[in-house]
Amino acid sequence: MRCGTRLMITVLPRAASTAMLTNSMEEHLLERISALEYALVKMQERFERLLDILHKQASNSFTDRALLESLIDLLDQKRLVDKEVLQLLWQRQLNSRAEVSNVRELLEMRREKILLAAAEPEAAFVKMLNRAFGHFLAGEHKRAARILEKAALLDPENVELNLFLGEYFYYHQKIALARDYLQRVVERDPQHYRAVLMLGIVYSEQGEVVSAKALLQRALSLKQDSFAAHYGLGRILASEGCIDEALTHLRRALVLRPSAEMHFLVGYAYFLKDNTELALQHLQQAVEMDPGFDLALYYLGLVYLKCNLIEKARKYFQAAYDIKPITPYRTALRSRPDKLPNLLVTCKSMHQKLAKDDARWSSLLRKDLLQHAD
Repeated sequence: MRCGTRLMITVLPRAASTAMLTNSMEEHLLERISALEYALVKMQERFERLLDILHKQASNSFTDRALLESLIDLLDQKRLVDKEVLQLLWQRQLNSRAEVSNVRELLEMRREKILLAAAEPEAAFVKMLNRAFGHFLAGEHKRAARILEKAALLDPENVELNLFLGEYFYYHQKIALARDYLQRVVERDPQHYRAVLMLGIVYSEQGEVVSAKALLQRALSLKQDSFAAHYGLGRILASEGCIDEALTHLRRALVLRPSAEMHFLVGYAYFLKDNTELALQHLQQAVEMDPGFDLALYYLGLVYLKCNLIEKARKYFQAAYDIKPITPYRTALRSRPDKLPNLLVTCKSMHQKLAKDDARWSSLLRKDLLQHAD
C-alpha cells in the first residue's frame, strides 16, 4: 500500500475566474472611492475652518480699524493731532513698507537667477553672493557691488551676474564699468534683449553713434515694442538730420510711453520740418503735461516767432526765463521785436543741448528700464 498526499487541483471555469477578478477590482475601486470621499470630506472641513479663521481675522481687522479711526477723530477734535497729516504719514509708511518688500522680492529673484546661471557654483561664490545681497538689503550698495565684482572673477561667464553688475553701474552713472559688464553678456549671448538694449544706450551716451544704432536696431528686432530702443534711435537719427526716420521712432515711443518729454521731441522734429501746426500741437501738449517744462516753452516761442507772432513768442520766452534764467531765454526776451535773433538750432546742437541738460531725459529712460526689468 502506497502512502502519500494527494494533490488536488481545482480548475474553475473561465467565466467564474473572470467574475472573481471583476468582483475584486470593483471592491478595490469602491475602497479607493471611499478613501477619496473621506479625504474630500476632511479637506472640506479644513477649508471651512480656514474660511472661519479668515472671517474672524477680517472682522477683527474691521473692528481694529474702526477703533483706530475713532481714536484719530477724537484726537483731532481735541486738537492733539492733525488728522490729515497723520493719514498722510500713515500712507507714506505703508507705501515705504510695500516698496521695501518689493525690493527684497526683486533682489531675491535676481540672486536666484545668478545662482541658476552658474553651472556648478563654488561654495565661495555662493557665500559671496549671499553676503552681497545682504548688503544690498541693508542699503550698503557700494560694499555689495565690490563683493559681486569679486564673485564675477570666480565666474566670469555668468550672464546674469554680469547683467546685474552692468545695470547697477549704469544706474549709478559709472558708464565705463557698465559697458564692460554689458559687453560680456552680449559677447556670450548676442540675442540677450536687455543687455543689447542697455549696451546700445551706453554707446549712445558715450557718443559712439554707429555702434549704438546697430545695437538699438537689434534690440528692436528682438522686441518691437521697446520704448527705450525707439526713443534712443529717434534721438540719434534726429541728431543726424534724418527727421522723417526719426519721427517714425519718436512717434512710436510716444505711443508706448506718453509723456511731456516725448511730446516735446515729436514737436521739435515737426518744428525742424517747418510743420508749425503739428509742432504747436505737441509742444502745447508737453507744456500742459508739465507747466514747468522750460525747454518746451522756449520752443513754443520759437514756433510763434516763425509765424511772426512776436508778442506771443515773447510771452513764452518770458515763461521759460522765469523758470530757468539762462542766456538763450534772456537773449530772446530782451531783443527788440524787429530784431529778434534767429534762435533756430541744428539737430546736432539740439542733441548736444539735451546731452548737457540730461537729468530729465536720463530719468525718463531709467524709469522705463527699471519698470521693465526682467
